[in-house]
Amino acid sequence: MTAEGLATARLDTHAKNAGAIRLYERCSFSIIWRGFEYSKSMGVDLEKVHLERRLG
Repeated sequence: MTAEGLATARLDTHAKNAGAIRLYERCSFSIIWRGFEYSKSMGVDLEKVHLERRLG
């Protein structure tokens, strides 16, 4: 990603996936947003977390 010139890496996970959130935070990701998003595949609103990490 850095080689392609990207400044940040971003990922999303379910807000109740505490294990994944802990792992991402240990890998220097920070929560930048927490809220509800509509899932087209499931047809419902899901509580999500967006995380980002600066690259480089």
